[in-house]
Amino acid sequence: MSYFDSLHMLISTPDLEEKVRGPSRLLKDESYKDHERTGSDADSASPLPGRPPGIRLALPQEVGRPHNLSTIEGRGRLLHAIAQIELSAIELALDSSRSFQEAPVEYHREMLLLACEEAKHFQLLERRLKALGFFFGAFPIHGALWEQARQSQTIIERMAIVPRILEARGLDATPGLIGRFRGVRDEETASILEVIYREEIGHVATGSRWFRHFAAEMDEDADRLFSEILRRFYDRNGRGRFVPNLEPRRLAGVSEKEISCLNFPPTPGP
Repeated sequence: MSYFDSLHMLISTPDLEEKVRGPSRLLKDESYKDHERTGSDADSASPLPGRPPGIRLALPQEVGRPHNLSTIEGRGRLLHAIAQIELSAIELALDSSRSFQEAPVEYHREMLLLACEEAKHFQLLERRLKALGFFFGAFPIHGALWEQARQSQTIIERMAIVPRILEARGLDATPGLIGRFRGVRDEETASILEVIYREEIGHVATGSRWFRHFAAEMDEDADRLFSEILRRFYDRNGRGRFVPNLEPRRLAGVSEKEISCLNFPPTPGP
């Protein structure tokens, strides 16, 4: 099986244990260095994320509604929603390699590194869910992150949308979540979220570096290009309700010009 076929399989498998262990195996065997393109089933159709039987799908607003963290169920539901985001992040990192096969070898290696860290995040959250008496699949999930990321048609759009828009929103939300769990004396969950927060800054930084690399290859102004991609993303998906957390964005290589674009309204319709 080729490297890209393996990525296709990991994205589409409903076996969550295989999905979280597979990226580290591919990284260890260095199969990403094999850029043979012919005869790969992964070149044909885009995979759909596999989920275990019995998992219920819901609308994003149903999954993301406010949760009462003073109850065990409320904490379990919120942890479950975060774990679903990390699961989608594994698949998006793998797909960011699978979808752009002609990218440099180092790009493929770094996408696998991201997938490995997202897998670690998912495992931390899954173990905490079990400690609270739940399991992944106990509550509904949604597929919005996959659908939004798959709107990217080019590698530079993918590097803008996944790490620099979607993951960056985690930098906005996570400090508040850490405070909420500490507010109910759930230090274990707060500590897990602190690990995720620190490592997500690195993920956004990886996206920033590759975004600017591909912009330079295209002889494009990176700040202007990001503004255009961000506006199109808002027009398709809405801006959402978030207050940008600026300092971690700066640490992750987001420029001041890009930061100034984060709150502009969508383009008015006809």
